[in-house]
Amino acid sequence: MSFAEDHWPDPDEDQYALAEELDDAWSRTGGWRPPWDLQFGGHPIVLQNDPVHWARDSSPDAEDAPGGEWMLLATWRCGADVPELDAGIIHWVIRRGDLAALRFDRVHGYVDIC
Repeated sequence: MSFAEDHWPDPDEDQYALAEELDDAWSRTGGWRPPWDLQFGGHPIVLQNDPVHWARDSSPDAEDAPGGEWMLLATWRCGADVPELDAGIIHWVIRRGDLAALRFDRVHGYVDIC
C-alpha cells in the first residue's frame, strides 16, 4: 500500500496492516469514491497505480535534485464527462521545486481507470 511506503522507509507487516485499517476508515467515512469531481493537492485516489509513485519511479534521478520530490497537483474524476474512460481518474503530478518555480510545463499526467 502506497500510504505505508510513503510514511515508513521500510514498512513492516504491522505498518502495512495499520495503513490498511486507515484506508478502511477513510472509505467508511467518505466512501470509496469521494463526492467531488476536482481536487487540488491532497492524496490521490488509487485505482490501479499510485500516480506519485509512478512519476517517481519513471524518473528516479529527479529525487536527487533539490525540490525533486513528486507531489499530487490535481485530480479529476472524469465521470460522465469522458465515458470512454469508464469512471476514469486523471491525476497531474509535479515536483515540489517545479511547483515553487511555477514550472507547470513539467507536470506529468496519469490516467487511471477501474
